[in-house]
Amino acid sequence: MNVQDVTDTAWFHATSNHDWFAGVERSRFHGDTPPLVHVGTYKAALDRARVIFRHSGDNANLTVTLFEFRLSPEARVAADFAIDEENLWEVLVGNRKMRGIDAQMYINRYEDEGSISMLVNPDLLVLESEKDVTALI
Repeated sequence: MNVQDVTDTAWFHATSNHDWFAGVERSRFHGDTPPLVHVGTYKAALDRARVIFRHSGDNANLTVTLFEFRLSPEARVAADFAIDEENLWEVLVGNRKMRGIDAQMYINRYEDEGSISMLVNPDLLVLESEKDVTALI
């Protein structure tokens, strides 16, 4: 997958926090390493939404929002793929692999297993749409 493919691709994130993108935490800096968020395929986001739904104690009042993004063409994407581990974010930051790059793709082992997901600096995500997907889960 080249940079053009990455920026042309729709990326998704599902959460029970409707204001997630507006308030995405930008304080997870470690030195000069940028903050990161997870985005992935549509199916990966819906898989994640199902996990959120299963673990919620109050499903009657739960709303899950699906955010759709494009990656800014200015994003610097790592040329290699990382291995999806439970502590992937910490591994990347600890190894300083995120220095000088804005996004790291990885093969997702959990949601939409085998699909490509990405850790990305949220400042380089362009919000395309957001919608309530509670009925889909």
